[in-house]
Amino acid sequence: MAEHVRAISLKGGAGPSEAAVAHLEALLKAGTLQAIMVPRRSADGRTYAHALVTAPAGLRGADPFAPVMPASCATALSRLTKLEAPKGRVGVVMRPCEIAAAIELSKLLQVRLDNIAVIGVDCHGTMSVQDHIKMRDAGKDPKDAMGTDLKLHREACLTCDWAEPQHRDMLLGLFSEGSGHLVLAAEDERLLAGLPEAPREAVTARDAKVKEVAERRAKARAEVFHGVDTNLQGSRAFSAHFGTCIVCHNCMDQCPVCYCNECFFESQTFRYEAEKMLRWAGTKGGLDMPTDKHIFHLGRMGHMVATCVGCGMCTQACPVDINVGRVFKYVASQVQPMFDYKAGRSLKDPLPQATYLEDELEPR
Repeated sequence: MAEHVRAISLKGGAGPSEAAVAHLEALLKAGTLQAIMVPRRSADGRTYAHALVTAPAGLRGADPFAPVMPASCATALSRLTKLEAPKGRVGVVMRPCEIAAAIELSKLLQVRLDNIAVIGVDCHGTMSVQDHIKMRDAGKDPKDAMGTDLKLHREACLTCDWAEPQHRDMLLGLFSEGSGHLVLAAEDERLLAGLPEAPREAVTARDAKVKEVAERRAKARAEVFHGVDTNLQGSRAFSAHFGTCIVCHNCMDQCPVCYCNECFFESQTFRYEAEKMLRWAGTKGGLDMPTDKHIFHLGRMGHMVATCVGCGMCTQACPVDINVGRVFKYVASQVQPMFDYKAGRSLKDPLPQATYLEDELEPR
């Protein structure tokens, strides 16, 4: 079924965020959606967090296009739906990388998509939570800064695989804003009730922006991967890259597709007696503390790299500024094609780790 394309005019002074929120309010009032999960301003006004809203008043302070992502919405969606699907239809506002993560979690039985309306948003990229707070404290608008300085974007956003949201039930097409319209699209016309047809120039403007964003990110991705391929080969380079790791497990906790209820790396396997550690220290001439930092990253990489969507939550969560995501995303770009797989591409693609083919590692 083809999507219906509508638009909201921005010429009356309303910005894209205000126009999008007004439409979400209308969907709640009409009962088309029972609830909406959307980024909403934190209590102190300095950042955003996902909020599950059931009444229009709850959308006060919401912004589908907030330029910061403290956590992946896929994680929040898992917490909402893992035990059971909602009985009424719930709209969930998600960036492309968050949708990709939700698709992977659905295959892993950690997300139920029944009665979920995925509201995909065009994403210019996000900055770190720290940068967002600093700008707010300085009285600056982070959105304005994001538009003029690509250096503020997280690397994961600069190299994002997704130029536009896939597998959406409704699109909030921010990339059309230059035409003076916010383009919306959906197969279900009830999600677009009351909106006029989108002007051709608005759709054309968005298409051109999607193409430009895809090309820019592909170029940046190639440059970053070349750097990894050149500078991060061999055990010494790997050890140096992760050398300052404090084994806090923040990267694991914030990864949306790292989901095990009982983690091997938090088990008694990695609790050692003092005499054993002293013996290792004597054999090696010294023992790095905390122990097992490299086996932790290698083990986690082997466990989930086939489902890595490159969202960069791991890097953002690291308290000692290790670029975990750069390495994981690079390895994922090498591993996933071996299985003709792209994490987040389709609900129909079987998980590589759950599929066995006798010739799957043979040269093609």
